[in-house]
Amino acid sequence: MQTQPVCDQYVPGRIGRLNLISGCFSFYEAWALSAEEIARAGRYSEAIARLDAGSTVRGLLAEWFGVSSEPVSSDKAFYETRVFRRTLRRERARVRA
Repeated sequence: MQTQPVCDQYVPGRIGRLNLISGCFSFYEAWALSAEEIARAGRYSEAIARLDAGSTVRGLLAEWFGVSSEPVSSDKAFYETRVFRRTLRRERARVRA
């Protein structure tokens, strides 16, 4: 008997060799995988520059990885940007180690 996976949502996109639609990922999981891929590809500075220029995390992930999700309020987008920067720094340090 085949069962349906339990998850938050199906998030489309491709991060590295992983096609997200083939699994069941929350936006947070897609976010973490994206941060790891950005660090591994050496695109940390480029990502930070895009966020500094006013790009939202969701906009950046949609453009670079095809990850789409519900839009959020500007207050929440500001919070997400702060937290994503922290996630990027942590992943960059982990990749360098």
